[in-house]
Amino acid sequence: ADFAKRNTHFEYNAIPMVRNVLPAHGSTYGGTKIKVTGDNFSRDSAQSCLFWGSGVSFTASPVLSYGMAEITCAVPAAMEPQLVSVSIIGSEGTKQWIESGWTKTGGTFYYHDPIEITHVTPNSAETTGGTDIMIQGGTFFPDERLSCMFGAKVVPALFVNPREVSCTTPQHAAGLYSVSVTQNGQDYEEFRSSFHFHNVLRVDGISPVSGPSR
Repeated sequence: ADFAKRNTHFEYNAIPMVRNVLPAHGSTYGGTKIKVTGDNFSRDSAQSCLFWGSGVSFTASPVLSYGMAEITCAVPAAMEPQLVSVSIIGSEGTKQWIESGWTKTGGTFYYHDPIEITHVTPNSAETTGGTDIMIQGGTFFPDERLSCMFGAKVVPALFVNPREVSCTTPQHAAGLYSVSVTQNGQDYEEFRSSFHFHNVLRVDGISPVSGPSR
């Protein structure tokens, strides 16, 4: 057979492979910026993140930042708590489904109810830090990113139960500051009242130094 030659080239592109999505959960309010990591990303194959589930029906979110092994997208809002699937979509609208062979959370994102803080006890502490604070509200769940923030200082939080977490105050300047809690290390819910850091109390003297026994 006779074959004609042309100066035309056909390019094979590697299939994008996504290994992980972090953080893997966030509030139904949306806005959580997730990092999608993997292999073979290109500006043509990874232009948007796609979220789909019962309350999020094929909602595309443009890529905010791009790299060959990592992209960043903002999560859209959802109508209810649920686990949704995540995919990436390219310039021609072809879905490149996330493959999660390396991690348990790759390819999914869990929407949970927004955190609510109802009580902070005690509501003040010394500037030297080290005071254990109980924060009530919910709904909380165990996670390595569960944290408290006093002003602009972040400290780890200890999960007690779905309605309570505890934190230890950091060293902080005196004054009134906000106190917030995050489940994923990114989305913080702020308590309605300020937290008071005060200087260490000191006793200089007692007067009188004696009195009747009763």
